[in-house]
Amino acid sequence: MNQKKQIKTINILHIDSYNQYGGAQKSTVNSLKAIGSSLKLSKLHLNSSDNNKYNDSEYNLNHSSNCNYNFNFYVIHNTNKVYEEELNNIGIPNFSIQMKNFGDIFAIIKIAKFLRKYKIDIIIFHSSKDQMLGGIACFLSGRRIVKILTRHVAYNISMLKGFLIYHLLTDHYIAISKYIKNILINNLRIKENKITVIYDIRFTGYGNNSDNSNKKNNQYYYNYNNDNREQINNLENKTEIEIKSGIETKTAEKTKPAMATETEIETNKTINNINDVKMEFDIRENEKIISIIGRLSNEKGHATFLNAAKQIIKKRKDIKFLIIGSGDLFDTVKEFIINNNLSNYIIMTGFKKEVEKYISASDLIVVPSGLEGLGGIIVESCMEKKAVIASNVGGIPEIINNNLTGILFEKDNFNELSDKILDIIDDKKMLNDLGTNCYKKITEEFNPYKLAEENIALYCKLVKKFHL
Repeated sequence: MNQKKQIKTINILHIDSYNQYGGAQKSTVNSLKAIGSSLKLSKLHLNSSDNNKYNDSEYNLNHSSNCNYNFNFYVIHNTNKVYEEELNNIGIPNFSIQMKNFGDIFAIIKIAKFLRKYKIDIIIFHSSKDQMLGGIACFLSGRRIVKILTRHVAYNISMLKGFLIYHLLTDHYIAISKYIKNILINNLRIKENKITVIYDIRFTGYGNNSDNSNKKNNQYYYNYNNDNREQINNLENKTEIEIKSGIETKTAEKTKPAMATETEIETNKTINNINDVKMEFDIRENEKIISIIGRLSNEKGHATFLNAAKQIIKKRKDIKFLIIGSGDLFDTVKEFIINNNLSNYIIMTGFKKEVEKYISASDLIVVPSGLEGLGGIIVESCMEKKAVIASNVGGIPEIINNNLTGILFEKDNFNELSDKILDIIDDKKMLNDLGTNCYKKITEEFNPYKLAEENIALYCKLVKKFHL
């Protein structure tokens, strides 16, 4: 009798020492979520007595293509409560370890123990700090572990630091844009064959029509039509999820007729978002909304946004500017607004978990970054079919073709930014065309399920290359 060949299980750990929930963390959540649609997702049993411990029935993903492995995914984070909640929502085993600095020996020991206990085969870093802590832990664990760095940021690295961390503690690199790939090659002398470009996965649903209520008991039910994969029905609720070209929609129950078209649903949700946001911040119906979204830090260009807003407010009193996010510069930005008597026009919202709602309610999104690996918020804005004005830096031009899928301006040039905002803010057709064109580009080139397949293919390639 022929025995069925046992499928090998590959254990993959993401380690993230950043203690806030930002673009990199959101990308990891969406990546794992999208991978879950490309693979068959088995049920995760959580040990309810301890949120930081999971029993032996892990989040198990069985790929049905030529890459014939099972994958277990884990995340170690730096006591990041928002991140923990998002990972729990999609059923990813995650563990909290305090990681204070590059030489935190206690964190290194805990990570090394984790690597041995869960027999980790591949570890994925998201920063230099992750690399240092995780890289040393890999050595102490005594296991042969493939080390991957996902490079999210666009700034250069010194050769000394680069040699130690990037050459000694890393086996392969994921660059989230072609721009970052060039930095790795030109600045750090990384060999091109050790770098794979995979764009950040910043969404798994599609715009206003996305429905994130598809989980039940930490299971997702997907039909990946592009590969003609097996459809898994939620028989209990008699609903199904269809993914067509990566677009996630939830069909009505078979016994009920469709009540509205996709366009009608999208339009109604946009209207509701606009009404909700304007009510939340006491914005009048005829006033326009221009938003900047992201961490308040120097590289994100809030000074450029504020100075451009100040110029515009001199000419227009019917525009409200939303600053959505938190960070080290929060008090500095607040002080600028007060000192320049702009409080009636510029609103600081603080951190908002569901940024899609605020994107949807905005007339225009501004991304004035001085440094940007890719510009994930641009991807999210385009998924809401919103026009974007962004600085011409980093990986942003890989998303925005000037005057076609968005508008570019010279970084730090707030006069140019204010002029370009005033040029288009009342041009509804231009705003609509820019948003629609960018939406088309994103759904083709940034398809989350295509990017998930690229991640899976890389894991399989490395498993074979390093004989795991």
